[in-house]
This record gives sequence, structure tokens and C-alpha cells, in this order.
Amino acid sequence: MPHHVSSVERIWIELPLRSIPARNMIREIPHWTLFEICKVHLDSGIVGFGETMVYYTWGPESVSNEAVAKVVGRHPAETMWDDSLGAGLQIALMDAAAKVLDVPLHQMLGKQHRDRCHIAWWDIDLPAEDWISECRLAMSHGYTAFKTKGRPWWDLVENTRKLCATLPPHFEIDMDFNGFGVDTAHSLRLLKELEQFPHISMYESPLPHHDVAGYKQLRRRLNMPISMHTATHFGEPSMEIALREEMCDGFVLTGGASKIQREALQCQAFNKS
Repeated sequence: MPHHVSSVERIWIELPLRSIPARNMIREIPHWTLFEICKVHLDSGIVGFGETMVYYTWGPESVSNEAVAKVVGRHPAETMWDDSLGAGLQIALMDAAAKVLDVPLHQMLGKQHRDRCHIAWWDIDLPAEDWISECRLAMSHGYTAFKTKGRPWWDLVENTRKLCATLPPHFEIDMDFNGFGVDTAHSLRLLKELEQFPHISMYESPLPHHDVAGYKQLRRRLNMPISMHTATHFGEPSMEIALREEMCDGFVLTGGASKIQREALQCQAFNKS
């Protein structure tokens, strides 16, 4: 029986946020409640599933009619490496192809390196009392790490002090600035002050990514690991430049399967894992 794509379903769902995330995210990203579930049906009866976080996930905001037209009538393996299809459809095609072969999806991508993934609780920037409440909830569900946002409209040092006073020693915080550290002079003073809190485990994108010299200076002057998002906007340095200049200790990857494969090979070329 052939395994060609016979149809593609796109199902939009809305998942309401809890009260604390809802009242804080409304000012910036209220649409993070919207998801598109993608179901790829094959002639053989196999169904592959994928998901797009609408207006956020890399690529198109949702699966387009043009993308569907590209895959219908073709074997999922023919098109599953096409990042332009968007997250939900590409994931669903890979899921379907893996089911055709009766193998775990990770075998489509390469060698398996781990059998579990450590996941951090996530929140946008919050006032101290909300940070504390969210971390308590996270710990009650077994989480040992918290990713949040560092923003200049809060007293970040004082709020971090209040939060860390409530945390057990093993709990870790990843502070993501999304470039709001602005420049090296201001960022360095703030990040050095935050180093007093042992719960802080990593700084993420403290400066705008085009500031290659700034990132190199922060790495020389700080004791904390620095990560940065891979390039998504015009004018940001490529991964090759970031690796060659040793701008950071790690990357926050974004993009489709082909892009991630290319970036993994670049890291390998620089002997980085």
C-alpha cells in the first residue's frame, strides 16, 4: 500500500493561561495561548502529528494552503526536510515517516544522545511575589530549574534577592535578557551584581547579538556561562562568527530540522558539542 500524503488537517486550539502568567503576559505576548495541531494523513491510514505555537514558533505563523499543496500526493520523506513548510507540518511529516518505517522519530535525525530531557519551568518577567509563587508551584511539580526574563523596568537585583531567599540550594535560575542589557558597561555591572546569588546558573542573550566585542568582554569578566539565541534577524552574527569569536558558552537553537542539522555540523567543525 502506498504511503503518500492524502490530506492535511489543521486544528486550532486555545489553551488559557493560569492567572499569574495571564496577567503578566497580556502586556506583550497574549497570543501564546494559540496552537495549531497538524495531522498528516497517509493513504495507508498512518497519521502523523505536529504542532505550531501560532505567532511564535519559527517559520510561518501557521501551516499555509501553499505548504499543504507541496506535500499532498507525495511520500512524507520527500518533503520532511523542507523547513519552509513550518514547524507543525514538518513535525507531522517526520512523525508519519517514522511510523511508516516503524522506528522512533529520533532515528530520522541522527544518533540518540540521551533518553530524557531536563526541562525548566518558564515565565515571563514578573514582580518578586509572582516569581516566588511560580517557583513554589514549579517545585511542587518536581522542577529543579526556572527560566525567566531579566528586564530593566524591574529592580532586578532586589527581586532576585527576594526570590532566592525562598529557594532550596539545588534550584537553578536561567536569566534571559533578550538583549535588554543594552550595552557592555551597564550589563557588566548588573551581571556582576547578580553573580552573588548562587541560584543563578546562566545568562541568556544579555546584549544585542550584533555586539561581538561586548559578548567577548562579558565572557572574560564574568564567572557565569553565557548563551545566546542563534541568528534570526538581519545583521546578527552567524553561528560561525559566534563560534570563531567565542562569544558564548552555548546556543539557544531555533529553526527547522535542516537548519538544526547544519548548525550541529558547524559546532562539530569547531569541536563544540
